[in-house]
Amino acid sequence: MKSQPNRFLVARVLLLACASGMSILSSGAASAASTLTPEQVADLYIQTFVNRDLDSARRLNEYLKPEFSGGDAYDLGELRKFAEEKPQQDEARARDVAAEAPEAERPVLASAFLNYFQGTDHAVANAKCKATASKLRPNDVQRAMGDEAFKDAEIAEVSFSCEIPDLDAGIEQEILAAVAAQDSARLVKGTETFKAEVMKPKKLQTVTGTHNLFRTRPDSPWSSGAVDEWVTPILAGLPSMQPQPTEQ
Repeated sequence: MKSQPNRFLVARVLLLACASGMSILSSGAASAASTLTPEQVADLYIQTFVNRDLDSARRLNEYLKPEFSGGDAYDLGELRKFAEEKPQQDEARARDVAAEAPEAERPVLASAFLNYFQGTDHAVANAKCKATASKLRPNDVQRAMGDEAFKDAEIAEVSFSCEIPDLDAGIEQEILAAVAAQDSARLVKGTETFKAEVMKPKKLQTVTGTHNLFRTRPDSPWSSGAVDEWVTPILAGLPSMQPQPTEQ
C-alpha cells in the first residue's frame, strides 16, 4: 500500500505558484516586429519573473507594446507590490500550513515553514540565470487551425541555466527526517540551517531548464506562456520538504 502523507508536507506547487508574479499580472500573445532573439527575450522574462527586476519588466513591456495598443502587457505596479508584500505572504502561508497541526504545535511549525519559504524565495530572487540556446520548430497546433494568421506560427524551445546555492545533502535529509517523524522542533532546526546556508552559500551549482516561447509570424515578438515555469529548475535544485510516496 502507499504510505499516507502526514500533516508536515509542503506541496512544491505552492512554492511554484508563489515564486513569481504570474497570478497578479496579465499577459497575452504578441504580434509586433522586433529584432530580439529568443534568448534575449527569455532573459527578459527570467529577469522579470524570477529576479523581479522592474527595469527588465519595463523593457519587456516595451518589446510587447504594439500588441497592446501602446499599453503595457504587464502591470509594473502589481509586480512591485508583489515583491514588497512577499514577506507578509510567506508569513501568512506558513501560518496557513501550520493550521493543520494541533494548536500547541502551530507556532513552532509556522516558524519552520517560514524559514523554508524565506530561504527558497531568496534563492529564487537571487538566482543568476542566462538563456544559452534555442531551437525553432513549427507550431503545428496553431498551423493546423487553418487560419491564415497562424500559417507561419513558430515555437522556440529555449535552454537556460541558473546558478543557485549548492547545499550539503545532509540538510535535505535532516528536513525530510523531521517531516517523516513529525518532529516540529527538529524541523525548525533543519529549516534554520537551510535558510542560513541559502542566504550565504559556500558554493554554487548550475541547474538547467527549457521553456517555450511562441510567435505567430516571422515579424512577431516572442512571448512566453506560464511564466512561473521559469522558476521550475531552481526549485528542483533546492532541498524539498515533500518526500515521494513509497510503495509498500
